[in-house]
Amino acid sequence: MRKLHPLSIAIALVLICLGALSGILLIAWAAAPWLPSSDFRGLILTALAGVTALAGVLAVYRLFLAIFPLEAGEVGDNLSASFRYEVHQMFYLMLFTQLVRSNLLPVPLLRVLQVALGARMGENSYFGGVVYDPSFVEVGSDTLTGDGSLLTPHMIEGKRLAYYPIKIGSNVTIGARAIILAGVTIGNNSIVGTGSVVTKGTVIGDNEIWAGTPAKFIKKNLAAAAAAKTGPERPKSPRRNQEVEML
Repeated sequence: MRKLHPLSIAIALVLICLGALSGILLIAWAAAPWLPSSDFRGLILTALAGVTALAGVLAVYRLFLAIFPLEAGEVGDNLSASFRYEVHQMFYLMLFTQLVRSNLLPVPLLRVLQVALGARMGENSYFGGVVYDPSFVEVGSDTLTGDGSLLTPHMIEGKRLAYYPIKIGSNVTIGARAIILAGVTIGNNSIVGTGSVVTKGTVIGDNEIWAGTPAKFIKKNLAAAAAAKTGPERPKSPRRNQEVEML
C-alpha cells in the first residue's frame, strides 16, 4: 500500500473540520435562539448540530470534487497526480466509511447519502450494503444490492492505485454479501448470487445469472428475457354494456 502524503492528510482534516464547524455554527445561529427552554432543548440542539455538521462536510466534499474531479484510470505516485485521490480517501477513512458501515441509516436514507456522495442512481434503486467511491458508480432503475454487499471501484495492488467505474443496469439483483470489483459492468435484468465475487473488468450481459467465487455464468434469466420481449401487459378494456336499460 502506498503512503499518503502529509499535505493531503492535513488538507483533508482542515476541510472536514471546516465543514463540520460551519454546520454547527449554522444551527447555533438559526435554531438555538428559537427553541424554547425545556428538558429536551439540549438533546434537540445536539441532534440538529450532528445533522448539519454532516451536511456541512458533504457540501465541502462535493465542492472539493467539483474543483478537483476524480478521473478513471491509474493514479500516479507523485503528489501532483495523487493529491485529489488522497484527500478523497481521507474523507472516507475519517468519516464516510464509518457512517456507511455503522448500519445506523435505514436503506432509504442510505440512498440519499450515496447520491449526495456522487452516485448516479435510477428510480427505485437501493444499496443494502457498502459502496466505496460512489462517484464511480452508476445504477439504473429498480435495482437492489443485498445486505452486506460491497461495490468497490478502486483497485489497490501493492503501490498500484487505480479507479474504474462500476455500471449496473436496471432491474438487477445483487445478493447479500456479494462483492463487485472495479470496472465491472452488469446488464439489465441480471442476477448476481449471494456471496459471489465478480472480479475486476467482468462484463455480465443482459438477462444473465452469475454466481460463485469468482463469479461465473450460470444460466440465462429466461423469465426476465421473456418479459423484456413481450413488454408489460396492457390492461384490458372494460366491456361495453350492450344492453339498453329500459326506463
